[in-house]
Order: sequence, then structure tokens, then C-alpha cells
Amino acid sequence: RTDENSVSPPMAEAFDLILLDLDLQSLSSIDAARIIRTLPEPICETPIIAMAARMTTDLQFDCRRFAIMDVLMKPFEAAALAGTVTSYLNVPQSAFQAVEPIVDGAMLEQLRRTLSAHDLLHIVEDSLEDIERLVSEIGNGGDPVEIGRKAHELRSVAGQVGAKLLSTLAAELEAACAGSHASADLDVLRRRMVSEHKPTVTAIQTSLLVAGLKS
Repeated sequence: RTDENSVSPPMAEAFDLILLDLDLQSLSSIDAARIIRTLPEPICETPIIAMAARMTTDLQFDCRRFAIMDVLMKPFEAAALAGTVTSYLNVPQSAFQAVEPIVDGAMLEQLRRTLSAHDLLHIVEDSLEDIERLVSEIGNGGDPVEIGRKAHELRSVAGQVGAKLLSTLAAELEAACAGSHASADLDVLRRRMVSEHKPTVTAIQTSLLVAGLKS
């Protein structure tokens, strides 16, 4: 699978191991790994082995960050694949926990326990629409005061649905807009927020699928 569906409905099931192609084009494979690591247990603990035609310093960093246990360089022999897969099937599950979760799974679980399925789905879908709108408006740039106001709103909206990383970035952007930071620094924060919001939205939607709240 090479689209976002490869880490949504199928991931409602547990697997012994995941093979991830780092050369995917339509969906960033690193985004896929990041989404998997934010899903509920035991899915988030599934061993991931990657395959790649080339390896860069950035990819090496991301592989460590999202607990990708090994990388097979293409082309590889079938025996190498079999040996690598076999060697990781009995690794302790604690080795696969995410380094920096983008979604607060505990908060989403608390919402599931305190709200009806209908109310939870309504709140989350409305919040995700607001997140999309605010990130788009922030991404367009403009007056720092106005960007700071939108970042403040985004921080609140993202926080209430467990979008932990996005809420943190919004807080950083709000503080930067209120300070004496150079416009280049604001641009870096804005670009990072734009790049992080899609995986965040996908992770939350996938959590709803796993919980059986969305089809």
C-alpha cells in the first residue's frame, strides 16, 4: 500500500512485524512510522524493519527517532530479508516505544471514557476542521500579532483533542510572535507546524478507527 489507508483501517489489527519501504512516494514512510508509533498498544509496539535504496543522515536520525529497528539496503537477497525478520520477532516490546509521540493517547482514552461515542466524534471532527483552518491561515503568513492570535487558538484546539506536538508548536509560535524573534525564526516554526499537522490529524483519525468510532 502506498497511501494513507495503509496506516489506517489495516492498522486496527495487530501484526508481528511491519516492513516499511522508505522509497514510498505518495506517503512519507517516516510519517507512516510516526503514525504507527502513536497508535494504542500493542500496535504502537510493533517492530518495524525498513527497506531503502539509499540512506541519508536525516533518514538515519528518523529511523532512530521512531524506533525503526533495522534497514535493509536494496537490492537484497531473500535470505537476508528472512534472517533480519526472524532476528527481530523475539525482541522485547519495550524497545519499540515512540520517542516523541505526536498524539496524547491517554487524553484520547480519557475522552472515550467520559463522552458518548456521538459526542466524542462530533468534538474531534469539529476540532480537526478548526486545526486544518488555523494551520492553513498560519501557513499563509502575515502580521505576527495576528499569527500569534491564531497560534493561541490552535494551541487550545489541538490540546483538547490530544494533539500534543501540534499544541506545543503552537505555544512556541505564540511566544515567538510576542517576542523579538526574527521573521526567519517565525517562518521556521510556521513551516514545521504545517509539516507536522497532517500526520497529527491522520494519527487522531486512526485512533478513532482503532476504537471503532469511525468507519
